[in-house]
Amino acid sequence: MSRRFRKPNRKGTARRRKMAADVRYRVMSSIRKHDTKPELVLRRALWSAGVRGWRCHARVIGSPDVAFIGRQVAVFVDGVWWHGHGDYLPRGRRGPYWDAKIAGNMARDRRVTRALRSDGWRVVRVWDLDVLRSPERAVGRVLRALERRSGPTR
Repeated sequence: MSRRFRKPNRKGTARRRKMAADVRYRVMSSIRKHDTKPELVLRRALWSAGVRGWRCHARVIGSPDVAFIGRQVAVFVDGVWWHGHGDYLPRGRRGPYWDAKIAGNMARDRRVTRALRSDGWRVVRVWDLDVLRSPERAVGRVLRALERRSGPTR
């Protein structure tokens, strides 16, 4: 049996392995917070498109993945799991703990977006899968936000 696909149990849902607390901690702490593959793909695509002037890991409200400080444009690359993309993981399929955790993440995303906008920032949020499928489209969204701020970007 492939490691990717677990055999469903009688109820039709995949069986979950129990992990010891120390093992779960090690697994969860190994998940990257910065410089994930979708972030790197977006930054490479921005560079290839001739876009310059961004900062990574800038000390801005919400810690955007890419921030154009002078133009006040914040770009977030949101993961479908951690930020709750409804098409990929509908509520109720993850279990009560994860539903609550991800609902909290989504509420924080909304608070951060509101706070940045009230401070005069333009916020661009893209899904990680969309960046991986079409980096050019993600770059187009960033370029439109930058052009609305200060005219042509290249």
